[in-house]
Amino acid sequence: MKKFTKKLVASMLSTAMLMGMSFTAFAANSQTQEISVNGYSGPGRQITNTWSVAENGLLNDSETFDFALEYTGSDAIGTNALSTPTFNGSEMTQNNATKTAQITSAWKTKAAGGASSSETLSYDELFDGIRFTAPGLYHFMLRENLKEHLVYVYDMERLASRMAYGNASPRDVLQLVATLEHAKPILNLASSLNSYPEFNEIPDCQELYNEIKNAIIENPPLTLKEGGVFNDGYNQELDEVRKIAKQGKNFILELEVKERERTGVKSLKVGYNRVFGYYIEVRNGNLGNIKEEFGYHPKQTLANATRFITQELKEKEEQILHAQETKVKLEQSLFNDLLMRIKRDLFDLHACAQALSTIDVLVSLAILASEKGYVCPVFHPGYNVNVVEGKHPILDDRMKKKRYVSNDWKMSEEEHIQLITGPNMGGKSTYMRQNALLVVMAQMGSFIPAKTAELPIFDRIFTRIGASDDILTGKSTFMVEMMEANTALRYATKHSLILFDEIGRGTATYDGMALAQAMLEYIDEAIGAKTLFSTHYHELTELAEEHQSMRNVHVDVREEKNEIEFRYRVIEGKADKSYGINVAKLAHLPKVVLDRASQLLLNLENQDNNQNYQPSLFVMDQVQPEKSQLLQQLQELDIDSMTPRDALDCLYELKKLSEKIES
Repeated sequence: MKKFTKKLVASMLSTAMLMGMSFTAFAANSQTQEISVNGYSGPGRQITNTWSVAENGLLNDSETFDFALEYTGSDAIGTNALSTPTFNGSEMTQNNATKTAQITSAWKTKAAGGASSSETLSYDELFDGIRFTAPGLYHFMLRENLKEHLVYVYDMERLASRMAYGNASPRDVLQLVATLEHAKPILNLASSLNSYPEFNEIPDCQELYNEIKNAIIENPPLTLKEGGVFNDGYNQELDEVRKIAKQGKNFILELEVKERERTGVKSLKVGYNRVFGYYIEVRNGNLGNIKEEFGYHPKQTLANATRFITQELKEKEEQILHAQETKVKLEQSLFNDLLMRIKRDLFDLHACAQALSTIDVLVSLAILASEKGYVCPVFHPGYNVNVVEGKHPILDDRMKKKRYVSNDWKMSEEEHIQLITGPNMGGKSTYMRQNALLVVMAQMGSFIPAKTAELPIFDRIFTRIGASDDILTGKSTFMVEMMEANTALRYATKHSLILFDEIGRGTATYDGMALAQAMLEYIDEAIGAKTLFSTHYHELTELAEEHQSMRNVHVDVREEKNEIEFRYRVIEGKADKSYGINVAKLAHLPKVVLDRASQLLLNLENQDNNQNYQPSLFVMDQVQPEKSQLLQQLQELDIDSMTPRDALDCLYELKKLSEKIES
């Protein structure tokens, strides 16, 4: 637990730093701090940069921020010609490509009455100058630079594994080169994250990077079949073989020119194919020019041409083809040697990959927190939970047309269980999942979507949410539910978080209710874990009166004229009913079914609790769908507004429906 807590604090501290704010200022207001960077000597003048930095004003994705400049000394316009400078909307924009800061401002002069000028400061000088005087600004720029380098980082663990097993291609090696090229500046930048001192000890594998870069060309082929992977000068033997192959190709070109002059056939050409090798092709109309002393031997006859071979061409063919074959085999051997060289640094590569992935996560969390306005959760050694206006991180982002309703999650030290009641679609399951996600995000070192958050450290999260079965092993939905509940009850501790969503719904009412109550009592008395327990068994809400560590909450809903409006707000107290028929109405069940269900519900509510009343499911009239449709159409007719033609058409439709009913 101590190791986990240390890592948690480190992750949250680094996330806060990369957001451009101090760790303690996660809820800071927009106070402005002024700092100065002195010492830059421009051409003819001394420049003092006074930065106005809003403490949380740099948390967006912009690379432009306001500042002020003060010019002192002489200027190129004239000695002591500068008056008190005035600035209107001065700004500095970071140029990532050239690593310079272009500063543009305007001032008034005694001589000219007004002038504009621009200064270009060294990015490194600017960056180093503000590192200690403006930590918020420094970390903001640090995050942006890390983001820029991380774009070029590939999955180095996968690449290293492929090379370890000898399955890598030249393109894989090239991707490793690109990753290692940016690994060094990434690790150098991340070394300033004091919460992760181990970044200073991570090998950057630059020696391996230089070896690979010197070996592989910038754009290698996908495979080694044709060679052409290694740079010239990498291997002496390979260079010699390439020279022979190149000379052979030059010989072929020179031979073609020579034979055209010797035979006088301008259309003569020297070609190659995989079946016959090199050949001299002469069209049939020019065969008379081919004399015996030329030493041409027929090799293949075509419809309009004849292909010949000479002794000289045959000898050169062997040299060229042998050189090409030797070149490919040699490159394959050199590539295997290169993979073995990479394999020797496999441990360092994995260490570097782990560090890069950690930095990538930290930067991603910082960007997300900055863009979404997340807050830093506060952890404590106690057991109380206090999340104010928490949101579901995914739904809050995806809901574009409708605003996501935030909810508080509050549980005192002594409170173990929240009993959650309310209608289906009211937001019970979403509320439970939301809180679990907030815990996961917080304990991985991320800021969370809430106004404020105080949390204990949970050792495990157990869930029983949703309905599923396992047909292959013969386990029903209820069996799977019980098995998952058993895991939670056996292994949960006082420091765990349990989420049970409608336990016991998969069996008979009394059985399910009895199991649910027994589980609640066991969690409360034997475990003491923080538990969110949703249910439609309203009888269970009475447990809160007997157990002080249980508390009733419900999702708010407004009912008016038999219509319901979901408020998605979790409030104190218990729900009086589940509004199942209302939800069924939203699903557009047949009206006759809804009416009968309402009648049965009323009868059940009027029954004495001591009576074993079992309603009949067969007292409903056997109403056909067509009959229901016929009645509905008759009820919806607006006779006064119908034209004679509309009335006639309606009668025809009603007659068709009646015929279906009779048949």
